[in-house]
Amino acid sequence: MDFINMIKKNVNFSSIPGILLEIKDSLRGEDKVKQFDVKFIENVYIIEIKLQEFNLSNVQHVFSELVDFIQYESVFYERTDKFDQIVYDLISISSNHDAYNCKVFFMK
Repeated sequence: MDFINMIKKNVNFSSIPGILLEIKDSLRGEDKVKQFDVKFIENVYIIEIKLQEFNLSNVQHVFSELVDFIQYESVFYERTDKFDQIVYDLISISSNHDAYNCKVFFMK
């Protein structure tokens, strides 16, 4: 079992007040983002992002800026590269044990 899935089995995720707005604010302020959509489904924030120019450098930059904007004290993530997209599975946990999970899809 990989580390991210081990955390998921031992943490209760929920909708965190303000996180959805913070995600949208972070992505609206990013000039490399062409368009995005954010949903909350089954205790997971689903974030779909299309960039002005899809390449690994831009993906890493936008993801890093997003994480800096929304992270709690503990952050764990895993990246999966596919032919037409890059996917991050992100978990963040606060010191009082609030936790959220984001699946971030960067698509061509």
